[in-house]
Amino acid sequence: MPTLTASQLEILHRLPPLAIAIFVTDRTCHFGSFALECLVFLTLWFGLDALYQRFVR
Repeated sequence: MPTLTASQLEILHRLPPLAIAIFVTDRTCHFGSFALECLVFLTLWFGLDALYQRFVR
């Protein structure tokens, strides 16, 4: 069974907040402005990742 490298593990730890941010932004943000939706997505992803890293690790 192959072992995962440190960078692969880091990517796996960042996937849940990313997936949640994509889902929430897709379902709720319909501003008509691509830049504004990207800003909301990045802010949400940053916040969720910070919470996830604080409570899961």
